[in-house]
Amino acid sequence: MSNENRVGARSLADIVADPQASAEDILSIRRTNPIAALNHPNCPPEVWWDLAADHPLAAPSSVLYELLTLEEPGRWEKEERGYAEQYAIQWAFDIPVELRRLFAADCAEHVLPLFLRRYPKDKTMQHAIVVARRRAHGLATEKEITVADVRAATALRIARQNNEQRFKTSPHVAAQNETCAAWIAACAIHSALTTEEPLGENSNVPRYGQNAAYFSVYPKNPPPQDYKEAKTTEAVWQWHRLVEYINGNVT
Repeated sequence: MSNENRVGARSLADIVADPQASAEDILSIRRTNPIAALNHPNCPPEVWWDLAADHPLAAPSSVLYELLTLEEPGRWEKEERGYAEQYAIQWAFDIPVELRRLFAADCAEHVLPLFLRRYPKDKTMQHAIVVARRRAHGLATEKEITVADVRAATALRIARQNNEQRFKTSPHVAAQNETCAAWIAACAIHSALTTEEPLGENSNVPRYGQNAAYFSVYPKNPPPQDYKEAKTTEAVWQWHRLVEYINGNVT
């Protein structure tokens, strides 16, 4: 047996097959085979939680998931909130490009109300999302995409101009936030329609959505934590939606 399949005096296979393997044994395979350590029924709880944070897709199907989440109610949800922004970006590329575009459209649609709250009569962004989905399915014509792009770009330009003027036109924090959130939501929607890779670094639709949610907090002079919580809540929604795609529940 090769050395890479043997840990100390015991092989990886021996440790995996032994439900009573010691904590030391499990720690010895953590680096070389973290999923095996995560799935081991005798994995030490804190080691399991650390591994679960790094492997959130594998953790729910591990043998200890139900037991450990039952022992510490709310901890899994707290961990997700802590990592959701990272998860939503990191694992988005685990799905095919056409599904990435659909996921981007979902993220854009989720913050569409932030645009409509500021521009309730402007339907161009709703139409842009429809065309983005048609493009993902290979149904949109070049003309259809171009027309939707021109209209959405116009709405985006107006939203950007209004955002640049928001401190001059309104002294109220709530109104300033509304204008800024609408502009960033428009960025998300336009990018979902037009960019070749809507989850790419320069036009990351999920990140736009998170930032739009950040500025959607309306109370006058809200504490900074409220902004962070709004952004995190949006990231959690994105992550849960992405998991549906990864698990094949969305086509």
